Amino acid sequence: MAGSAELPKQMSNALPTTVGAVLRRSVAANPAHDAIATCAETLSYRALEERSATMARALVAIGAGKGTRIALLAPDGILWLTTFLAAMRIGAIVAPLSTLCTAPELAYLLRHSDAQIFIGVRRFLRHEYAERMTLGA
Repeated sequence: MAGSAELPKQMSNALPTTVGAVLRRSVAANPAHDAIATCAETLSYRALEERSATMARALVAIGAGKGTRIALLAPDGILWLTTFLAAMRIGAIVAPLSTLCTAPELAYLLRHSDAQIFIGVRRFLRHEYAERMTLGA
């Protein structure tokens, strides 16, 4: 039984401890394997890593960094995951916003999230977020 008591400690030393480390390990082990798949697109681990690095550089270029709060309005999928991973790379904080929010709820969340950056989709399902935000609804 002494061997089984040591196994969890050995496993915990071998497992990555950050989101970035998990991605790097996945890229190293299986760069061409699918990391995420949607109806429209599939990304390998390498492509996901490259996209998140590109987005991280873009975020830094507009002034984001450690502690920057990023509001994210997007359905589950490639944009959401890429943004999350990019934020983790630079030490930013993601405030996910529900795609089911009504216009007043969205306005409230944006005002009270202290987000410095907003990343979002223009529309999702029957919601037209760009129009709502333009009209100040």
